[in-house]
Amino acid sequence: MVLAQAIYVMVGFGSGLIALGCLALTSLNLTDLVVTLLLVSLPSEGFVVARSWREITWPETARICAGVAIGALIGTFFLATSAPTLMLKILSVLLVLSGAGFLWSSLGSRVVSWPIWMQLPVGVASGMLSGLLGAGGPPLMVYYRLAGVSKATFRGNLMAIFLATTVVRLAATGLGGLLTVPRVASAALLLPAALVGLLLGRSWHSGLSEATFRTIVSSSLMVIGVALLLR
Repeated sequence: MVLAQAIYVMVGFGSGLIALGCLALTSLNLTDLVVTLLLVSLPSEGFVVARSWREITWPETARICAGVAIGALIGTFFLATSAPTLMLKILSVLLVLSGAGFLWSSLGSRVVSWPIWMQLPVGVASGMLSGLLGAGGPPLMVYYRLAGVSKATFRGNLMAIFLATTVVRLAATGLGGLLTVPRVASAALLLPAALVGLLLGRSWHSGLSEATFRTIVSSSLMVIGVALLLR
């Protein structure tokens, strides 16, 4: 959790993918993990949004958030009704594809001028993955990386969207009966680890090359995804 939150604060993505990717290798229930991580990530998201307020492109972010809200409700519904085995298969494939996509994006310099209408479906895709697996980053990663935005804008926009997603998902999980006392208690016990990760991520943000770090994270995600598939 310390590592996942440190990465989350440093580059604006990876918390769900790394935390779930590692912890899903254990016998812990995946639904428990998704809901607990949702609560634990709130401090990091709020911190980065407050620090990156001026770098965030709010009109674009608002349109994507509208799609995220729709997708998060759909994803949370499947979280409550899908078989854990299917969810693990989806997660493992998602990790491998995300790692490969991150590596590819670090090698390319192509910039895409996205039309406005693309923002809603990108948000829906991110919301569905976030609601189902707590890992809505890949669609947003591709969108903003290909758009060629700066590092500060990239991180700020993603965190603003994730914060909005968290609020919607908290409401959805509460209505769906997934926000139970044991899961809230687990999140409270993990909160100190999340805060340590927040402090580490803050100090690492300016001290580590984003390209180098992205390569390390991408390779790790692919390894974890393959391990889950073999399991």
